[in-house]
Amino acid sequence: MKPKFIAIVGALVAITSIAILATLFATMLSVAAPNKPVINLVEPTLVGNVILQPGEYRIEWSGPGPDVQVSFSQGNKTIAVVPATLQAVHNRVNLSLMYHTEESGARSLVEIETNHATVRFTTSDFVGGK
Repeated sequence: MKPKFIAIVGALVAITSIAILATLFATMLSVAAPNKPVINLVEPTLVGNVILQPGEYRIEWSGPGPDVQVSFSQGNKTIAVVPATLQAVHNRVNLSLMYHTEESGARSLVEIETNHATVRFTTSDFVGGK
């Protein structure tokens, strides 16, 4: 009976070790890339002085803040880089986007909140197609 007991204990230890390693790996992934969320724009959107077309974008900001450069990428291609202000805070949301509709009808992205930071974009004097 002892060999069977030892085999069962060994299997339980192995399963527990795998579960702990999987949890640690998932935690490392979530901490390793807190400044690389993916957003989906459903219509043309003004960010700073750049109009982004509808689609999925990975955003990444560089620098500790408060002034940062935010890049919007699709695949391996950087589509735009715009200035923003970063505030490191603990938000209650994983990802939230705040928009503003300009007088011209253009939709502008004002703010992105992640659970670790708030990124605010300054809107330009954009009017129509300028």
